[in-house]
Amino acid sequence: MLIISLLGPIVSSLLCLYLPRQLGHYAGNLMVTLFITSTISSLLLTYYTLQNNVVIILTLLRFSSVLGITWEISIDHYSCTLLSIVLLVSTCVNSYSLYYMSNDSTQIRFIGLMSTFTSYMLLLILSNNIVTLFLNWELIGVLSYLLIHYWSDRIAAVLSALKTMLINKLGDYLITIALILIVTQISTSEFTLLNNLYNVTSTGSDMHYYSSIIFYTLLFGACAKSAQIGLHLWLADAMNGPTPVSSLLHAATLVVSGPILLYKILMLTNYHVTTLQFIGITSSLLGSLLALAQTDSKAIIAYSTMSQFGLIISVSSIYSIASSQLHIINHAAFKACLFMSIGLVIHALHDAQDYRTYGMNLYRFLMYW
Repeated sequence: MLIISLLGPIVSSLLCLYLPRQLGHYAGNLMVTLFITSTISSLLLTYYTLQNNVVIILTLLRFSSVLGITWEISIDHYSCTLLSIVLLVSTCVNSYSLYYMSNDSTQIRFIGLMSTFTSYMLLLILSNNIVTLFLNWELIGVLSYLLIHYWSDRIAAVLSALKTMLINKLGDYLITIALILIVTQISTSEFTLLNNLYNVTSTGSDMHYYSSIIFYTLLFGACAKSAQIGLHLWLADAMNGPTPVSSLLHAATLVVSGPILLYKILMLTNYHVTTLQFIGITSSLLGSLLALAQTDSKAIIAYSTMSQFGLIISVSSIYSIASSQLHIINHAAFKACLFMSIGLVIHALHDAQDYRTYGMNLYRFLMYW
């Protein structure tokens, strides 16, 4: 079931990117079929893990036995639940994109990029090793850049993609510092061993000091990906991309990678509750206030993402995984619906995103349209 869950987006991306002419008009139907199959398989896998409380760690490839760098995937109820919600939302958004991008001559390439983005997000969720997680972390960053400036003839979209990439790179550089410390000082990259650093080292020791640096560098990278306070400047600019991209990025993929990283190092976050609560609560309040000052309909929804993920991070700091995961699922569902709904309005009004121009009779126009 795990293989079927992963193969759907991977096969869809390979076919759409490398065989677009052969697929022709069948690309959309093939993509939807593959994604639905993977979603059903992931739901069955989630049910199985929840019923039997299964935790499986599979080693796929060993890069370095000396440094402990391996490609491992972790299968448990938490990762399978996230796997299901990402596939479910991706299926809905990709199906919606068939209509939204129907007049675009490069629709098949767009489908391929969206499928590739979903594939790397699934691999990030299943990663049990910080090195392989960081590789997928960078790959979804590259795909988000390509998707945001998909309409490269629009200067605003190109500049927004560059701004998004540069701000996220600030967090990625600090994660690189954490990786260097992990490899050189700890000689392991497994999350299980990283979470036990505080338990096996005495307070004031060098290893205890390194573990604190590792936590704060990883926290900075997670905040950059989830657009938390101080690193949220890219959020509204990313709305210049196609609406299906905004829906997928802000619902269940790019911004979710921040909390996923924090959950992977959960034992470390348990020793820095005050820091996480401060960041989460202030980000939630700031996102709400910034949304009040926006006139772009998509930017308002985008700042709602910042506010909601502030709540998710603050809740995760008190070791409430179930509550935080529930809100991630809830947020993925309603945020995808919000973006797809506003996308219909924008599409009907010929790309008008300023809500002040909509007027009181908008619903009549949409009904006629």
